[in-house]
Amino acid sequence: MARKLFGVVIALGLFFGVRTYNLNSAKKDVRQEMQTLCETDEKCKAAVETHFDVCWDKYSSLGSRHKGPSVDIEKLANCVNASAGEEYFTVTKDE
Repeated sequence: MARKLFGVVIALGLFFGVRTYNLNSAKKDVRQEMQTLCETDEKCKAAVETHFDVCWDKYSSLGSRHKGPSVDIEKLANCVNASAGEEYFTVTKDE
């Protein structure tokens, strides 16, 4: 019984660990991309540094059993803009 429980705990740990790693990896990539888009605008870079984490937490998700981690990029960009009080980012959808 203890071995089965240990195996289940390890499997769940790996499952959520991989999801968390993927989401954190994406977080780092998106933050870096937003910083790159700011180019030399120091206010834009400051807005990303100040507001990104809170907005990321609002609009990213670990997903569910059938759906992987996800991020609503449009809402994330709008959140950073709204929090900064200035429009630095726009999202266009490919059709």
